[in-house]
Amino acid sequence: MPDFIVSLFLKAQEGDGITPHLLERHEIESYLIEPALIETAARQVGRKVTEAQAIKAVLEAAGALKAEARTVSHETAKGVNRHLEQGDQLKDKDLEIKVNAWFDGLDLTSLDVVRRVFPGRELLRETLKLVNVGSSKQITRGNLVASVSKNVVSIDLQNLLEKLG
Repeated sequence: MPDFIVSLFLKAQEGDGITPHLLERHEIESYLIEPALIETAARQVGRKVTEAQAIKAVLEAAGALKAEARTVSHETAKGVNRHLEQGDQLKDKDLEIKVNAWFDGLDLTSLDVVRRVFPGRELLRETLKLVNVGSSKQITRGNLVASVSKNVVSIDLQNLLEKLG
């Protein structure tokens, strides 16, 4: 969700008596895009992938998905805009301009930004495709899931899981 609309969304939800908990990343699959996790999963299948190689693959994947990420940001903002309080809603054209300006201002060379903004499922698929090029020992989503540990899960997800018990 574009940053500029988050506080307005939270305000609208609280006005409806809802206390939402927003994760920092776009989709749950985004939490599997951890260089240390990719490195661990690679060892699991008998390969060596360094953290630097994993980061490079994620950022290359993001480059390939830039147009899709922009589109998803527009769609998300439109969906959220409908739920804002009357005075906070933007007209479609104004919202489109604001989303484009926000997206153009993002640092797409930042791993944190890419994991937070890009659609996780697609980014994960493209990252694994790049990491697996030329290797007979493929790293899968399942390998990443099996490699998850407290040491390689982001702090916001750790906090949510602890809250849930």
